[in-house]
Amino acid sequence: ASFIKLWPTVKPGGLYFIEDIQVGKWRGFRRFSTANCEKEFTFSHKLQEWLDDLIYQGGYGSHKWDVHFMFCQAEACVLGKKPLESQTNLVKTELLAEESLFVETAGSLTPITDKITTHSFHTMYGRFLIPYYQRKPNMKMLEIGLGCDMNYEPGASVALWKKLFPEANLWEAEYNGTCVDLATKQGKLDGFNVLVGDQGNNKTLDEWIEKSGGEFDVIIDDGGHQNCHIMASFIKLWPTVKPGGLYFIEDIQVGKWRGFRRFSTANCEKEFTFSHKLQEWLDDLIYQGGYGSHKWDVHFMFCQAEACVLGKKPLESQTNLVKTELLAEESLFVETAGSLTPITDKITTHSFHTMYGRFLIPYYQRKPNMKMLEIGLGCDMNYEPGASVALWKKLFPEANLWEAEYNGTCVDLATKQGKLDGFNVLVGDQGNNKTLDEWIEKSGGEFDVIIDDGGHQNCHIMASFIKLW
Repeated sequence: ASFIKLWPTVKPGGLYFIEDIQVGKWRGFRRFSTANCEKEFTFSHKLQEWLDDLIYQGGYGSHKWDVHFMFCQAEACVLGKKPLESQTNLVKTELLAEESLFVETAGSLTPITDKITTHSFHTMYGRFLIPYYQRKPNMKMLEIGLGCDMNYEPGASVALWKKLFPEANLWEAEYNGTCVDLATKQGKLDGFNVLVGDQGNNKTLDEWIEKSGGEFDVIIDDGGHQNCHIMASFIKLWPTVKPGGLYFIEDIQVGKWRGFRRFSTANCEKEFTFSHKLQEWLDDLIYQGGYGSHKWDVHFMFCQAEACVLGKKPLESQTNLVKTELLAEESLFVETAGSLTPITDKITTHSFHTMYGRFLIPYYQRKPNMKMLEIGLGCDMNYEPGASVALWKKLFPEANLWEAEYNGTCVDLATKQGKLDGFNVLVGDQGNNKTLDEWIEKSGGEFDVIIDDGGHQNCHIMASFIKLW
């Protein structure tokens, strides 16, 4: 209910965070229904639908709407709204600085890679790959797919990687040996280590790993896009990705085309579709081994139009309040939360510093006057309410902050105690459309950021999203 009402109020380029999705299959979180949502509804199933919407962009029974990306981690997700259009960029949308760097660099080369023309892969590469290189310039990166079957000459992406990542240890894998020989003679592969063979063949993949030594920071699968080939490569190559590393997969949208179901392997039938595996992995992330899911070393999954990137769990660390290696923005979130009493469960019971560090803190750094609404004061927590509002005040002193809560008595007490100083307050049931309309009217909507940390009832989450997005 909340999602249905609140998503329309999020500004272009804004963010909508949803916490504690893992409780959606607990019986106690299926107690409520709405006119458009039955008790049996599970919000994670809707996320799986939206994953298909992103990948297929209106094709194959999916829907095309104003979602720009979806980032999911253990127990939680954040959705990004499509940014405003722009007439000043080669790509006709407003861009982050790292996305602009990717687009401008690609646009300076001839031919221009289809990563920014036919596709919008600057989104995932700008948000993940460029920052990774900035943290680790000597990264070891493998791309599968030289582009030998493109309607422009091969090598557009290798030219881009050389220009963007001059200090990196670069590897390129390609099926077409004749094409590789020609590209090598033309100097296109200068500075690259080259692997040749079929990415769907386990013997070939073992040879690639032996020759390269594995231990990749980054792998990009822009190869043949056959479903079974993508899966075979992932099964063999994911274990070679270092902790904290990245695995990009492009052009997933072709997975339902008949021509991309021509190959099978011993463990993969032609009918297999890779996007269905991504839906399984989404459940793995959210439920962390519960309800038939699997717990493995995936840290997050970010999907956009036609492509996804998976992050591998980082190394453990004994120096942080949170026992894993952290990015700078994640550390800021954890250290700030850890300096307060009580400490929010966002970093104790949960690991929500991952999505807030990677998305919310950078958003505030770009737009300090952001307007943010959190649903859920924490009145039913085993520590006193208000842990997160104290965190938001400390992290975002210039922001326009709003807090919504169902328990009016708890709100009154927190107000008297000064916990809500600096916040605009909304009271009522996030699953009630009339209440959500009142919230929108009182607040004026137009939020940059919404955080749903409310009652976690499946139908309530959905109703709020529909109204507030």
